[in-house]
Amino acid sequence: MTSFGLDLTLLDELPGPDEIRRMTASEFESLQTLLKFQRLSVGTSRPHLDWLHLAALKKKHESLAGMLAWLNSCLENRKPVWPGRE
Repeated sequence: MTSFGLDLTLLDELPGPDEIRRMTASEFESLQTLLKFQRLSVGTSRPHLDWLHLAALKKKHESLAGMLAWLNSCLENRKPVWPGRE
């Protein structure tokens, strides 16, 4: 798991995916200077997901449920879309 070191205000002000795709190399590099990468934990390869644990976490954490719904939508549409910026 990696943190990009962005607070919510800055995250809300970032350009959307289409704007990022249209950026020049120098504009994109400038945007990257805002990121402060920090590894929070190392991933572990697993042969499957623990669906029962994930379902329990979704019930406990509304934000996780929303993130997984967004991820599912992106996978179905085969492209990422930022909520509120469709």
